[in-house]
Amino acid sequence: MKCPFCHQEVSDGKFCSNCSKPLYPKWYQKNSPLTITIMIVSIIFFIGCLCFSMSISNNNNEGIETNNNSITTETSQTKAQKTYSSILEEYKVKLQEATPVLIEEYKQEATQNTNGLNGLAEISNKKISELAEISTSGMSEMAELMYTTGSGKYSEYEEWAGKLQDIYTQEAEKIMDVYTSSALN
Repeated sequence: MKCPFCHQEVSDGKFCSNCSKPLYPKWYQKNSPLTITIMIVSIIFFIGCLCFSMSISNNNNEGIETNNNSITTETSQTKAQKTYSSILEEYKVKLQEATPVLIEEYKQEATQNTNGLNGLAEISNKKISELAEISTSGMSEMAELMYTTGSGKYSEYEEWAGKLQDIYTQEAEKIMDVYTSSALN
């Protein structure tokens, strides 16, 4: 028998007496035909499962047909009620209601500030971050809408998310104005 690595003639055994490498390579060795075949079959199986689950998901969102009556699933009804406009309005209200509360919190915390301008900036940034979380939640809902019941067009999502971002910016500026005012005093 010949060693597959050094090509020396060796007696039967598990390892080559010349180079000490295994005479019978393991099936999972890198780039072996069996390993490559298993990887290709696994990838094809994974893609098939993914396509199958996506088709089931699409069928669930479209509704179920029974006795000539179209019955829409609960998730489709809930999503159908949500539009970019309704999400924008919902989060516009949330941002506008949160801003005065955050400004009051800023003012209270600013009176206890002992770190000068850096302390005021930290307090201000913390309040603005809370607004950003609200805005981000709204944009996440818009993205979910785009992928589930919306047109699926990124440009449409981007337009509505930009509108929400503008509202966030306006509300954040109100907190920045209070910060600037307190920093100058």
